[in-house]
Amino acid sequence: MGDEAGAGTATGGQPSDGVPWAVGRGLLENAVEGIYVTSVDGQYLWANPALLRLYGFDNLAELQQHVTDIATRVYVSPQRRQEFLDEIGRRGYVTEFQSEAYRKDGSRIWVSENSRAVHDSSGRLTSFEGFVTDITARRRAEQELAYRLRFEAVLASLSSEFVRLAADDLEQAIQRSLARVGGFLGVDRVVLLMNLLPGRQLLATHEWRTAAGPGWRQVQVEQSRTELPLLWRRVQQNQPLTCLHLDQLPSEAAAEAALAAALGSQAFLAMPMVCAGEAIGAVVLAAAGERSWPADALALSRMLAEIIAAAIYRARSFDRERLLERQVLHTQKLESLGILAGGIAHDFNNLLLGVIGNADLALGEVQRGGDPTTHLSRIRETAQRTAELTNQLLAYSGKGRFVLEPVDLSAVVAQMADLLQVSVTRRGTLRLDLPSDLPAIEADATQLRQVVMNLITNASDALGDGTGQILLRCGMGQAADLAASPGDLLGELPHGPVVWLEVIDTGGGMDPSTQARIFEPFFTTKFTGRGLGLAAVLGIVRGHGGAIVVDSAVGTGTTMRVVFPVVPGVVARPAAEIAVPVASPATGTVLFVDDHEVVREVAQQVLSEAGFEVLLAVDGLDALRLFDEQGARVDLVVLDLTMPNLAGEDTFHELRRRRADLPILLSSGYSEHDALARFAGAGLAGFLQKPYRPAQLIWQIQQALLRARQVTG
Repeated sequence: MGDEAGAGTATGGQPSDGVPWAVGRGLLENAVEGIYVTSVDGQYLWANPALLRLYGFDNLAELQQHVTDIATRVYVSPQRRQEFLDEIGRRGYVTEFQSEAYRKDGSRIWVSENSRAVHDSSGRLTSFEGFVTDITARRRAEQELAYRLRFEAVLASLSSEFVRLAADDLEQAIQRSLARVGGFLGVDRVVLLMNLLPGRQLLATHEWRTAAGPGWRQVQVEQSRTELPLLWRRVQQNQPLTCLHLDQLPSEAAAEAALAAALGSQAFLAMPMVCAGEAIGAVVLAAAGERSWPADALALSRMLAEIIAAAIYRARSFDRERLLERQVLHTQKLESLGILAGGIAHDFNNLLLGVIGNADLALGEVQRGGDPTTHLSRIRETAQRTAELTNQLLAYSGKGRFVLEPVDLSAVVAQMADLLQVSVTRRGTLRLDLPSDLPAIEADATQLRQVVMNLITNASDALGDGTGQILLRCGMGQAADLAASPGDLLGELPHGPVVWLEVIDTGGGMDPSTQARIFEPFFTTKFTGRGLGLAAVLGIVRGHGGAIVVDSAVGTGTTMRVVFPVVPGVVARPAAEIAVPVASPATGTVLFVDDHEVVREVAQQVLSEAGFEVLLAVDGLDALRLFDEQGARVDLVVLDLTMPNLAGEDTFHELRRRRADLPILLSSGYSEHDALARFAGAGLAGFLQKPYRPAQLIWQIQQALLRARQVTG
């Protein structure tokens, strides 16, 4: 292509001045490389036959006539010629100088030059001489290798992009992949069409494009081109749709052609996305002008479509799995609720048995003229245990709240003795061993009763239909000694002195597989559940900083030992009932609002006997009506929280709107903490936790009235 030093004569040519004829003429003319001598201003002075053949000329004269300026007639890039002159002017020579050159017929080749500057005796630059090698094949091989390396890099990046991909990153990974493939293939836009709608409707969800202007989705929606029948059919067939130019599309592709034209695209390639037989959509590559889609473009777009299809399919499968899991969990919850309901019914039936049995015994005493006080006291105690079970249920629903206090474990169990006896199967016997000198533990008495009841119920079930014995005993010791005892430990043993409760049954015992599951929620070996289960026991014990040791084997019965840490230097609170203040004589009018008739009847009798006048309302609307009629004589309102027609909260605000200083006592079966959260800063006169004792009701009303009179007086 350009200038190279060397000498010789071309066929029919004469040597010019300055040609070094000292070099063998035959060697120059027969050289494989093209050799030349050019003037400083870019004209050929001499060329050997190899150079003439390289550029497609027959002789030197033809070359000189055609190439009047090497910079524009030989170099494809005149800038590259200037770079040649700059380098040879700076160094005096160039080596392996590569450039793209024109041949006589206008075709292009790549050449490599080695050339030097020639100066006369005075140092004046006279010419350039050198030789030229055709490196077109090598250059193409290098370009092909570089292309292949880029191609493989794009393929590798597509694969790695979706490996261990989090579901939240799928959108970004798709967008990056579209951009990577679009940039490599040199197209104007790459669009992901998803099968989101019924029938043949494909809608753009992701797009990468090089030019500004409207996106595919915008134009698609504006033209209502959600149906692309030919493309959809190809997707279903898992076959690509190629278009070199819109004029080549068949008439059935009118929708596709109109959409492409509206986007300024004249050629496109649509590659279907199919995975596991599911038609997910298509990847569309579009170009502004006519273009072909070679094998590499097809392969790369196919790879892109398959990888994205697999990722979307996995994401959809994951969503389907999560939906199935939710359905299974829902089914399990329903089943668990059934088990739980059966267990709760079992516990309530035991408690009701105590109430009904003692009620009948009390009636018998009355008929015989005896004293029913003992049986009535037992009825009241059993009712209190029922209230505690209700509070336990509230706790499991997140509506309850417990208070830790120093308690005597033996005293708590002793108070339950009668209830425990009736909870054991008829053919079983229960024996208690409760020392009276146990140190205090910090616990919630209600929760402890639930632990004891569940352990006894479980032991009774273990006896089955046969006869057997259950021993419940308490004791104290050191945690280090208990750690060496046989059995499986659940939780961490506390350090130092401990108090323990042990339930031993002579039932059939458990094999290792059953023993491994007994603390799972709602697990049961019976046809129906038993209370809140051992899972509740484990949760309560752990919540108290304790642990459980289970020792069982088939045929030898089961021992369950619950261990609690001792609270040093603290005296246990007696497990007897909490004293209720004695109500003094009462006066005033109370508006009592509750939707349960039995609650209203008891309240009316209790309050009337205490000296109050009582107005009864069946719900919030009835309360407002009575207050509007007789509000002037109402001194205080006892208001239930949960009622039909008008809820307690709304009734409260309506009553306060009528009289701002009206004392209102709130009553609810929910915990005080949850109930009062709705009335923060509202100025309630007090709170009555259902079920409450008559003396508690009277005392709360008197205290509220006393505070109200102190404020007004």
